[in-house]
Amino acid sequence: MGSATTVYCTLGVKRENGKTYTVRLYNSDATGQLGSEVDQMLDDGNYLGDSGDDILNDGIFTAKFDLTPDAPGVRHYRVQVTDDSSTVALSAIGSLVAYAQPTEQQLQQAQTIGQDIKGAWQSMAPQSSGFGGKQAYLKAVSDAQGALVTYIRNKPNSLFATKGENGVVFAFNDIPFVMIQRTIPDLTLWSTSLDDGAAAPPAGRGGTATGDAVSQRAKLAKAAQPTAGARYPTFVNNIGPLSKKAEEDPNTIKSNRAFFLDPWYWQHVHSTKMNDANGPWTKITGSEKPKLQTATRVNGSDASADVDPHLTTTETLDAFKTLSQYGVVVLHTHGAYWEFSNPNWLTELTNKVKAIKDPSVKASMEIVLKNINTSMMRWNGKMVLLTSDTFVGTDLAAIAAHPYVSDILAGRLIVDTDGELLVTPWFIDKYNTSFPNSLIWLGACHSLQNDTLGSVLLKRGAGALFGFDESVIRSWNVSRGGVVLGTMLTDKKTAQDGFDAAIKDGNNDGSGTHLVLSGNGKLRFDNGLQNPSFEDPDGAGSLQSWTVNGDARAIKSMQDDGPTDGKTMAIVSSGLGHTTSYGSFSQSFTVPKGATTMTFSWDFYSAEFNDWCNKGYDDTFRVLINDTQVFRASVDTLCGTGLIQVEPIDDKGDCFKTGWQTASVDISGYAEQDVTLLFEVQDKGDTIYDTAVLVDNIVITTAP
Repeated sequence: MGSATTVYCTLGVKRENGKTYTVRLYNSDATGQLGSEVDQMLDDGNYLGDSGDDILNDGIFTAKFDLTPDAPGVRHYRVQVTDDSSTVALSAIGSLVAYAQPTEQQLQQAQTIGQDIKGAWQSMAPQSSGFGGKQAYLKAVSDAQGALVTYIRNKPNSLFATKGENGVVFAFNDIPFVMIQRTIPDLTLWSTSLDDGAAAPPAGRGGTATGDAVSQRAKLAKAAQPTAGARYPTFVNNIGPLSKKAEEDPNTIKSNRAFFLDPWYWQHVHSTKMNDANGPWTKITGSEKPKLQTATRVNGSDASADVDPHLTTTETLDAFKTLSQYGVVVLHTHGAYWEFSNPNWLTELTNKVKAIKDPSVKASMEIVLKNINTSMMRWNGKMVLLTSDTFVGTDLAAIAAHPYVSDILAGRLIVDTDGELLVTPWFIDKYNTSFPNSLIWLGACHSLQNDTLGSVLLKRGAGALFGFDESVIRSWNVSRGGVVLGTMLTDKKTAQDGFDAAIKDGNNDGSGTHLVLSGNGKLRFDNGLQNPSFEDPDGAGSLQSWTVNGDARAIKSMQDDGPTDGKTMAIVSSGLGHTTSYGSFSQSFTVPKGATTMTFSWDFYSAEFNDWCNKGYDDTFRVLINDTQVFRASVDTLCGTGLIQVEPIDDKGDCFKTGWQTASVDISGYAEQDVTLLFEVQDKGDTIYDTAVLVDNIVITTAP
C-alpha cells in the first residue's frame, strides 16, 4: 500500500465472425454498479506496450494499469462488452484487496501476545502422568482449553477466542492476522498413534459408532445427494464431476500425474508412512497400467532424524497451490479444526470488527469475517485446518517480508504462536484451478469432518475424496489408503469399490473414527489418452492431463481461427507475449488394442514466412511418440504452399498461416503399449521472429 503495483486484468470474449467488440474495465461497487472507467481492454498483442495483451486476436482482452492504494480494503471491478450492434454484456464482479504491510509495532505485539498465550497454556495444560485413565485426562485437556479461551477473552483488545480440536484460535484488534495456540494432548501413556497426536473421540464416539451416528450416515447415504457446498459431505453416494463434453466419460480420472505431499515426513518416517509397503503411495509407484507420472514434496527423507527441521522456506506452501495439476493427490499431514459453536458469535464478531479503529487490522478482519460468513458458518461453525510444518522465520517479525504475507493478513494462513503456518481451505481455493476429475486421499485427522475442505476441492473439479471424520490412528489411515488405491489400480475397480473393500471389516479405526468417501463413487482410472480437445469444466479451456513446458496453453480463438472440436484448442509456440521459451505439451498413456491411426488438426502461424524461408530460420513443429518423430512441419517445408497472410503475432513483422490442416499418423505399431505423446515447437536460427501452432481434436482410431 502506498506504492504502485502494475495490475493486469484479462477477460475472454466469445467472438462471432464479422463482429467487433469494445471492452472496457470499470470500477464498481460490491453490488456490481458501474463507476468510473479504468481503461479500455484490448486484444492487440501489444504485450510490451500499453495494453499488456499477450496474443493478438486470441479472444483474451487485457488492460494494464498501475494501482496505488491509499488505504487498505477491497476494490471491485467489472467489465462491459459492447458489440457493433450495441448489444451490451457485463462480466462478473472482480475484486482486488489492498493490504497494509504489518507494522513493526503490530508484529511485536503479536510476538508478545503469542508468547504470553503459549506460556499460559503451558501452565494450564494437564500432565497425562497425573491421570489413571485416558478419558479423564482428555476431559481435563478440554477444560484447560476452555480456561485458555477465557484467559484470552479477558485480555485487553481481544477480538475473539474459540477452541477447536487441538487448538485455540484467537485474534486481537491491534494485530492484523489470526493466530492459534495448539493444545495437542500427550497420549503416549496409552500408546495411541494419531496423525496429530489428538484425542480419542469425544463422549458418544467410543469404540463403535453410536446408534444416532449410524442412523445419520444411513440417512445421508440414501438421501438425494447435495451439490458441493451443501450442508453435509456426500459420504458414499456421488454428485459426480462438473459438466464435461457429452462424449467424455465423467467417471474417469483425467490425468495420470500423481503427487505425494507430506510436510511431516521427517516424523512419519519413524512410524507409519504413506509409502510403506501397504500404503497408498506404494500402490501408485508400483502401478504399471496405468503407469502414473509421480512427483513428491516431502519435508525430510528416509534418513531424517526425528527432529523438526523448522522449515522456513516456502516449498511446502507452494506445493499446496499445485494440487489441481494432478489426477491423483496423496496428502499426509496433521489436521485440526477451528470451531464456533455459538451462532450468535458471528453477530458479536461482526459488531466488534466494525468497531476496530486501526484501518489495517479492520481491512484484514473484514476479509476473514466474509470468509467465515460465506463458508465456515455453513458447516456448523467448523473449518478444517491442515498443518504445513512451515514457519515464518525465527520470530513473527519475519511476517513483514514473508512471500505469503497477503495470505496471512487475509486469514488464508493461520499463524501458530510458534510461527508455524496452518493452511485453510480458503488458501487451497485461491490458488488451485480446475482439477482433472482427480482422486484425492486426504490423509489427515478431521479432513472430511465436514465439507469446508471437501466442497472447495469438489467445486474445483475433483472427482472423489477420501478422508476422515475425526482424529485417525495413523496406521489405519495408511493401510486404508493402500486398500483403496490397490482396489482401484490393481483390481481396476471404482472408488466406491475401494471404499467398500477398505471398510469390509468395519468402518472404525478402533477409536470411533470413520473413513469418508465424498464425491463420485464411480470414479476409476483409465489408461487412455485424456483431454484430447483441450477442454475443461468451466469452458475456459485447459491443458489439464498434459505436462506443459514453455509456452503452451489452451485458447478459444486465434484471429479468425476457432477450434475444430469443442470450445477450445491448444497453442504451442516459440515464445509468444511474456513467455520467452519455446513450448511443448506431452502426455503418457496406453495406446488401445487394435489402434491404427492417430489424427489431429494443426494450423501453423509464423512471422518467419515469407522473408526468411530457406535462410536457416526453419522454425519447426514436431510430434513425437516415445522420442521418435512421427510428424514434422517447418517454415522451409511450408513456404510456397498457399499460405494465408494474417495479422502479426508479434511486434516484428508480417505473419502468414497455413490454415487448419489434418495430420494422420500410423500408430498400429504402438498398440497396447505405454507411450509418451509430445507436441513441440522449436525456434531455429534465432529467437527474433515467433512461430505458433494451433492443435486440436486428437483422435485415435481402432480397427473394428
